Amino acid sequence: MRCTRCEGLMVREKFEDLGALGPNDYEYAGWRCINCGEIVDPVIAAHRRLTSRPVASHSALTTV
Repeated sequence: MRCTRCEGLMVREKFEDLGALGPNDYEYAGWRCINCGEIVDPVIAAHRRLTSRPVASHSALTTV
């Protein structure tokens, strides 16, 4: 997998939920770029899908 920010190599990594500092801590998997440090986990990926705008099928520029 390649990083969308820098095209670097993404590696699978486990992260810990730091919000729950008790016995109910849990881990989740995500991706981290070894080049720039970009992190993508399931929550980040879902948010990007929801907020991304579709690319226009025609050019916004017109010639006169």
